[in-house]
Amino acid sequence: MKIGRIFYRIFIYNYKIKLFCLLSAVFFWFYITLDNQYEHDFDVPLYFVNLPKDHTLMNPVPSHVKVRFRGSGRAFLGFRFRDRKMVVDMLEISNNTRVPLTLDMIHDIPSELNVKPIAIVEPKTLFLRWVKISERKIPVIPKIQCLLEDGYTQIGDIELIPDSVTIRGPKTWIDTLQGIVTKARTYTHVKQKLEGEIPLEVSFPGLTYSEKKVRFRVDVQRIGEKTIPEVPVCLLNVPEGVEVLVRPNVANVTLQGGVEILSRLEKKDVTLTIDYAALSPDSLKSVVPELHVPKGVLSFRLDPSSFEVMISP
Repeated sequence: MKIGRIFYRIFIYNYKIKLFCLLSAVFFWFYITLDNQYEHDFDVPLYFVNLPKDHTLMNPVPSHVKVRFRGSGRAFLGFRFRDRKMVVDMLEISNNTRVPLTLDMIHDIPSELNVKPIAIVEPKTLFLRWVKISERKIPVIPKIQCLLEDGYTQIGDIELIPDSVTIRGPKTWIDTLQGIVTKARTYTHVKQKLEGEIPLEVSFPGLTYSEKKVRFRVDVQRIGEKTIPEVPVCLLNVPEGVEVLVRPNVANVTLQGGVEILSRLEKKDVTLTIDYAALSPDSLKSVVPELHVPKGVLSFRLDPSSFEVMISP
């Protein structure tokens, strides 16, 4: 009970007066402290002006410079949220030059705050080199992998929209690029058409790109089978005055491929040809014609599988 009374007299009894005194003491301490002088380091954004037209800085430069300032605590409270910048004027600077950073390059410090820069902390100098800007269009290379369900096939290549981008930057960098790849993505258990957006893999941050992402489409169809009956076998490159016959002169063509592709196929879309100029006397009795079909056909069978080319005397 005695401990409880002590606690009551210290913390509870007249607590409003005690709390007021505590807050007043903290307020006056804080008020007096704000008038003291301090030194503090701030990051100042770095800008370059009067860079030669159609040129860009080649070597990496920092976006900010750390600068030490002196001022009162009260001034720093407002200064922390004010814009400030360091400006490097390229007009009188030679190319491939190390430039010292000085306090007179700092601008936009409000005079009413009474905050002054006293030292450049880091970096103290910059090596500046600039080169002419070049521009070139390069292809986009997809890094998209589609793992299909059994019984399905991919029709054609992955379609990208756009399939190329324009890059702009230092010529020495641009000349090394043969293409730009997309981010890597893998899709599993695919059994229908895929489409969406995918970002590009930016390998040179110093370049600008006309596109940061592209659309992609992948045509995926179920595998089907279709037979085109009695497709004629055509002879090519037969010399004038030579009579040549093919036996038999038609074939049944069985195709495997995407069901949508096969559903649109007609006999006129399928051709069988034999190039007479490529034949040798020993091969005339067993000739396999060349099949021409639209994209999307995976495999085929011919019935019959070979043909005889007969030259009339």
